[in-house]
Amino acid sequence: MEVLLEKQINGSLRPANGEAWDKLRQIKAGTQLVADVKDPRRRSGQQHRFFFALAHVLFENQERYPDFDEFRARLLVYLGYFEAVKTQEGETIAMPKSLRFGKMPADEFTALVDSVLRFAEEQGFDRAELLAQTQEAAA
Repeated sequence: MEVLLEKQINGSLRPANGEAWDKLRQIKAGTQLVADVKDPRRRSGQQHRFFFALAHVLFENQERYPDFDEFRARLLVYLGYFEAVKTQEGETIAMPKSLRFGKMPADEFTALVDSVLRFAEEQGFDRAELLAQTQEAAA
């Protein structure tokens, strides 16, 4: 079971949301638990750095898009991270979604990176070399 906890001023931990309260309510009072304490913001920062390093490595090795933001937007749309929005003229356009790394579960982030790597391989990139360049850039 994984729950989000919040540290209180007095040093105690308490459930940080309703889901955590519900899960912990099922445990008998006085039960000792083992916790693997992680700061989700740290993980989200690492994910953010890695994703943008990967996107920058791809951007720097392509010639179609002169602007990184446009390249990233097109990449997200290609990968399916977009919302269909109707313009005033009635045309439907794809608007890239903002990636919320702090709220993105680890498995969703892994799937995102895998999608980017599959896209890169389709463009002729070597996966292992791309990962090595990305890890170096994200460090």
